[in-house]
Amino acid sequence: MFLKTVVFVISLVLPSLTSSPRALSPWAAFNEKSWIDIHTHHEMLAPGLEEPSIWDSDSRLTIGKTRDNAVTLIHNNPKLKVVEKATLPVPPIDSIAGTRALGQWPHDIFPFGPERKEGLTVEQKNPRPFNIHTRQAGGTREFKIGDRTFNAVLHIREWDANTKTGKVHFVLKAWTVAEVELPLHWEYSSSDGSLESQTDLVSLGEDVNVAGKKIRCLVTVTKKKLDEGIITKKRWSTSEVPGFVVKMESSLKTREFSLKVNEWVSAFHIAGTP
Repeated sequence: MFLKTVVFVISLVLPSLTSSPRALSPWAAFNEKSWIDIHTHHEMLAPGLEEPSIWDSDSRLTIGKTRDNAVTLIHNNPKLKVVEKATLPVPPIDSIAGTRALGQWPHDIFPFGPERKEGLTVEQKNPRPFNIHTRQAGGTREFKIGDRTFNAVLHIREWDANTKTGKVHFVLKAWTVAEVELPLHWEYSSSDGSLESQTDLVSLGEDVNVAGKKIRCLVTVTKKKLDEGIITKKRWSTSEVPGFVVKMESSLKTREFSLKVNEWVSAFHIAGTP
C-alpha cells in the first residue's frame, strides 16, 4: 500500500542562516498549542474496478514543546479514531546553509493505516540521526528555472540512523543558491549507494489558496523508485506556513493498482496571534 511505502522522503524550505539548533527546527516559528489542519483525498483504481475507490480524511497536528533537538506533535484523526503523540528529532539536514527541513504529512509521520497493524512506530518512520557530517563540494552547477539561470553550490550531508531493518547510512546531495529559499535540486541515497529519490525545484512562485488566503509558493517535484512501482510527488512550500507543505499531489503506479493522493492545508493557527 501507498502508506507503507512512504517512509523517509523529506522536503526542504527556508534559509537556515543561524547556528542555533532550535532556530533551525522547521517548527520553531510555531508556539506551543499552534495547530494545522490537513485534508486528504484518495483515489485508488485496481483491476476489475470500473470506478476508482475514493475516500477522504481530515487530520489535525498540534505543536507541543519545541526543544533544541526535537519537537512534540499531537495527531488527531476523528474519522480513524486516532489520537497520538510523538517526539520527533529535528531532521539532520537543517544546518546546511540555504536549506531547511519541512515537516511531513500525518501519514508520513504517524503510523496510521496499514503500518499500524504491522507495529511500525513513529520513531521507526522518523529515525533519530547520528554520526552527522557535512561538506561542501567544489565547483558549481548551472540550473535553469523558468527564465532564470542559477549557478548552485553542492552540499553533501551524511548520517546514520537505526531503522526497523537495521542501521542505515543516508546521503543527501543538495545544490543551493543564496537567493532561493530551497535547493534547486537534491538527491537521497542510502547504505548501498542506490538513489532513493531525487527532487527538482520546478517553479519559483505559484499562488495556492491556503485557508482562504492566496499564498505564493515554491513548487518541487520528487520521484522515488520502489520495487513495486514509482512514486511521484508535487509539493507547494511557503515560509508563511513554516514546518509544513501546504499542498501535495502524489501518485503511485504499480502492476497491480494506481493510487492518487491529494492533500492540502485547510486551516492553521499560530498560538498567540489573532
